[in-house]
Amino acid sequence: MHVLVVHDYGPLGKVLLERLRETHLRISPLLVSDPANVDLHALDNWIPEDTALIINALWLADPEKAEKNREATHEAAFSLPLALAEHARERKMALLQLSSCYVFDGRKQGAYIASNPGQPVNELGRWQWECEQALRTQLPRHIILRTGWSLARFIGKVQQSTAQGGLSLPGRCQGQPVAVKDLARVIVAVALQIDCGAEVWGTYQYAGAEEI
Repeated sequence: MHVLVVHDYGPLGKVLLERLRETHLRISPLLVSDPANVDLHALDNWIPEDTALIINALWLADPEKAEKNREATHEAAFSLPLALAEHARERKMALLQLSSCYVFDGRKQGAYIASNPGQPVNELGRWQWECEQALRTQLPRHIILRTGWSLARFIGKVQQSTAQGGLSLPGRCQGQPVAVKDLARVIVAVALQIDCGAEVWGTYQYAGAEEI
């Protein structure tokens, strides 16, 4: 199976490509250095015709950054994934799209499940939720993988707090941060299931084992 990995300069793309190349799958990378300024009409030139699965490994997991640049967030979290989905639908390809826990408002007493409707409260979550709904309508052969917090981002905030004298978080915030290596491992496992012919389309959630 030919797999196209759409990635940026972040660590997930690098780790994911390394893991995928250890499998029997045929892998092609597509580097998107600036997701906010992609020529969406040029996908025909970038995506090989024999691609079976597109993995969009642009992991958007920083809501604060998203609030500072809303237009870029819209392009990366909504416009680009939908263009990939349209391309995939027309050519009978599948798409694995990353989403995040920010599609929820965090007010639920228990754990969220994949079938819970989104109730986003920030810019990143709003566009990811809009993207999820559009994908479900537009492309039957899709995998939406929601993740917990980025562990790297959480560690970065803790390190910054040492110079600021403390780290303030809302009392209702609880999460299970996800490491890049673990997320890459899960994506590879899903790709291998698809390669085996498993009809596993739909929405899934993955978070780390430790709750913070």
